[in-house]
Amino acid sequence: MRRYYAMLIERNEKDMVGKMKQFATYFTHGVRHGGELRASIHRAQEAAAIVGSVDEFFLGEPAAR
Repeated sequence: MRRYYAMLIERNEKDMVGKMKQFATYFTHGVRHGGELRASIHRAQEAAAIVGSVDEFFLGEPAAR
């Protein structure tokens, strides 16, 4: 997920935030508490905030979820 998002950012596509939000559903399907990550991503307005949400979700403390 992070690699795909990094590629979108690198290409600086004008609709990258929309694509990130769209693909969040696919990437998080079946992931425990994936709905929390999807909600965080869909609230974000910038690519950096989305990547931050992904990092926090996957690198954060599992007991907090």
